[in-house]
Amino acid sequence: MRTSTLRCLAMAAGILALSVAASAQGSKLTGTVTDTNGKPVAGATIRALLPGPGDNADVVTNAKGEYEVPVSVGDWVISVAMKGFAPEHKQLAVSDRLIKGQSLKMDFALKPADAAAAAFTPRRTPDGQIDISGTWNDNHATGDSINYDLETGHRSAEHYTGRGEKPMPNPEHAIVDPPDGKVPYQSWALAKRNENQARYQNPPGLDYVAGRSKCWLPGSPGFPSSGNPTVLQIPGYVIMMIEFSHSYRIIRLDDSPHVGSNIVLMSGDSRGRWEGNTLVVDVTNMKEQWLDLLGNFRTPAAHVVERWTLTSPTTMTYEATVDDPQAYTKPMKVAFHFNRNNNPNYEIYEDTCHEGNAGVYERVGRHAQ
Repeated sequence: MRTSTLRCLAMAAGILALSVAASAQGSKLTGTVTDTNGKPVAGATIRALLPGPGDNADVVTNAKGEYEVPVSVGDWVISVAMKGFAPEHKQLAVSDRLIKGQSLKMDFALKPADAAAAAFTPRRTPDGQIDISGTWNDNHATGDSINYDLETGHRSAEHYTGRGEKPMPNPEHAIVDPPDGKVPYQSWALAKRNENQARYQNPPGLDYVAGRSKCWLPGSPGFPSSGNPTVLQIPGYVIMMIEFSHSYRIIRLDDSPHVGSNIVLMSGDSRGRWEGNTLVVDVTNMKEQWLDLLGNFRTPAAHVVERWTLTSPTTMTYEATVDDPQAYTKPMKVAFHFNRNNNPNYEIYEDTCHEGNAGVYERVGRHAQ
């Protein structure tokens, strides 16, 4: 009898816990995004992330700057991204007392990106560098999307349908100049990109396979969006590592010349300098490489100037101006942002991608016959 009673109590407790946890299902977070003058900011992307395995949601503010995202029990991170403004991030703890259908409210007032950077006084390393050490998370929707298609910032509907997923809006279109978000190709280069795009799914040769599919080290501007850069700083150098394909960069902070033009490197040759809160990196000597999986590319003539700007203790923006006189009619600028990873136990995982990727050769061989 006693055992039976205990079992009944345990079952009742389990049912109660499930009902309490489920009570928040269907609840929502609402709010308004404005600028510092109180004017609504339309088109800003709200990303609600539940760290670890769990739900996440992305929505865009309407003409009144309003948004609404579903939330459940857990510790959420709510971020806002909008071109021209410094990103904002807030934490939201949703307790099991939240009643189904109940709304929570969280408003944001975005500061202009330049003003936010100017008002911030960062820490410095012992040798005087701005301290950007640590691991930085790219917004998953941004990095994943621009690595697939640099121009649109979105994966195709077919991609999501095939994986049983729902399309995610990209918080920040990667190409901010030209204003139309297109790579400013010369006519021959546009024709080559279109051919790349038409053949990448059934490649007749390795020239029609993206570098990242062949496990090549990504050069600029693809390096930062290829997976959570970890930054180390020592006197005279900034060292960056990412998870994809064991990639790394060693940036010398001096005025020494680039290596000879006859030396072509997968990730290029980098020279850096500090301008205020910004690490400016000049990159040359890169191998011709696709910038995404759909065939957008740059040639070995490309010259890239990167700007890594610490805008707060937890946020950093990235801008890269790509000047390729051999393929582009004018320079192109891409931009997105990172959030600091504050997990003290975070480690870069060992990516098994390598240049002998047998799957690529099998795929090409199948379509080359």
